Amino acid sequence: MRDLAQSRFGRTHLFHGPNYFLPDWAEGGVVMVHDQSVLRYPDMHPADRRAHFERRFARSLAIAGHIVIDSETVRREALPR
Repeated sequence: MRDLAQSRFGRTHLFHGPNYFLPDWAEGGVVMVHDQSVLRYPDMHPADRRAHFERRFARSLAIAGHIVIDSETVRREALPR
């Protein structure tokens, strides 16, 4: 029942992922990207954080209707020309 309720909610509400990720049940939303250090400097992050990013970040970006990047430097890293 909870999965059904979350599924309906995801279709009728805009979800904002303030820290990189949208929930698994969301069908879209807005993702906020603060930096890409986990991707650029993986050796500086714990293994569990890297694994979490690998599982969730690409999917969140793929389904996001909008991506908010809060600095010009990160925007240039994320959107190369």
